[in-house]
Parts: sequence; structure tokens; C-alpha cells
Amino acid sequence: RVVVSNTVDGGPAERAGIRPGDVVVEADGMDVSGATAEVVASKCRGEVGTEVNVAVRRGGGGRTADGDGKVIYFNVRREKVKVNPVVSSAFQSEGGKKIGLLRVSSFSQETARQLSDAMAELKRGSACAAIAIDLRGNAGGYMPAGVDAAKLFLPPQSTVTSEVNRSGRTVVYTNDGVGSDATVPVYLLVDGKTASASEIFAAALRDNDRAVVVGETPTFGKGRIQNVQPLEDGSAVAVTKARYVTPGGRDIHRVGIAPDRTSQTCKAENTAAAASPASCDCSNGQLYKLMMTLPEAN
Repeated sequence: RVVVSNTVDGGPAERAGIRPGDVVVEADGMDVSGATAEVVASKCRGEVGTEVNVAVRRGGGGRTADGDGKVIYFNVRREKVKVNPVVSSAFQSEGGKKIGLLRVSSFSQETARQLSDAMAELKRGSACAAIAIDLRGNAGGYMPAGVDAAKLFLPPQSTVTSEVNRSGRTVVYTNDGVGSDATVPVYLLVDGKTASASEIFAAALRDNDRAVVVGETPTFGKGRIQNVQPLEDGSAVAVTKARYVTPGGRDIHRVGIAPDRTSQTCKAENTAAAASPASCDCSNGQLYKLMMTLPEAN
């Protein structure tokens, strides 16, 4: 099943009434109850200005949307959507230490640049004792963005990930070292919705001993590259063409990344996807509580 992890503030899905936690069951007239996210996305995309019919099941399966499990239908007008996937803030701990917080809600072509800019902004005035990167609710997105973002935090020549195709040919992605910050302690906040490019990013930092993964549960476990092929009857099929392997040699598909440190404040209702950008200034009680437990905060 495909669950809505987030909607863009002011975007067409939000305006139509779709909420985080809704389970997508139909898109553009096709039953997508058992389809992959790639298939659902392919049915929802289309020419700007046209409409797509989307049906969701609210409650009784979603994690954050209220409801009784009934199916609700929406007409969503397709638009070009500009997403700002990185939101940054900082706070002073009781121990007098500056802790940076980066919320990354998705991975797009702009994410690595925005992360770099956000890191530079956090360093102004005084250095951060640690950085927490909130990947909770981040379902992934553009795979190369996860690779490029990881390079910002890894030493030169570190392995980011490996891509193995169906014939066994392996392509290894390594860090060229440009713009890397391999010194500040990093903590990655994850949950069961952290998937795909987010997992590539998290595994790259964890397997290279650059980050501690914090969460209540393992991540989603999406380690495959798939192409969506449309069929004559209007349906589509997702064809797997390759798999990802972490720097430590692990295949995380359907397994996910287990947290190094378990935290009860990483519940589904506290995910980045369920939070508004304003809540990422650490005024959110659960986030603040979690940040205060970091060793560098004291």
C-alpha cells in the first residue's frame, strides 16, 4: 500500500483535502491498493492544468489522518509544485552548547545545495556541537540527491552506496570530498516511513561511522531501483532493474536500517512529515526532549 507521508504546504493535494496518513487506493481510475509508490506517482503525474481523480482510505490504516477507514474521493488539479525540502534551526542547550537541527522532508535535485547552505548558516556566529538531521517521514525521492547529500558529511573517497544491476554489474558511488564536513557529530532521526533515498543517505553516514541513527523502529526498507512501464489497459507495472548495497555490504530491502539508539520520542505522530516547518524551531516538546539527550548537548 502507498501511504501519504506529507503534502506540500499550499499545494494542490493539500488544498484538495488529502492528508498525511491517507492510504491511496485509486488514482486516475486505476485500483492501486497493492501498487508501488512509483506506479501511483506515474498515474498522478500529468499535464499542468488537468485534473486527476484520487481516492484514499482515511483511518483504519493511515498513521496520522483521522477517520473511520472510509474511502474518500478527490479531484486534484495538477500544478508545478516547488518543494523546499530543507528547514534549519538551532537552539542552546542547558549545558550552553549550540545544537543544529535540519529537517529534510524529501530528496530533490535541490536538496544537497540546500543542505550545504543550511549547514553554512548554522555555523555562523559559533560552531555547532552536534547536528541532528530529521529524516522521519521522508519517503525519499531523487536517488542521486541522497548520494550528493551524503557526500557533504563524509571524508574524501568514502563509499556512499553501490548499485548492482540484474546482470551483477556493480557501480560504486564514492565521495569526491568537495565541500565535505566530516568532523561535526551527526545524529539521524528516523522512523518506519524513512525510505529509499533517505535510507541511502542514512546508511552511507552510519556505515562510515559518521552518524548515530536514532529512532523507535527500523526504517522502511526500500533498496530497489524500479522503472514504471505503462500497459495498454491503462494500468502499469514496476520493473526492478537494480538494487542498492550499503557501504557495509548490506541489502536493506524489506529489512530497513535498525536504530543504533532507540528513542520513544520518535513515534509516528512526531514525524517531520506530520510537523509544520514552524515546529522545527525546537519549540516542539518531543523534539526538544530528544535533542537534550544528545551527549554533545551537555
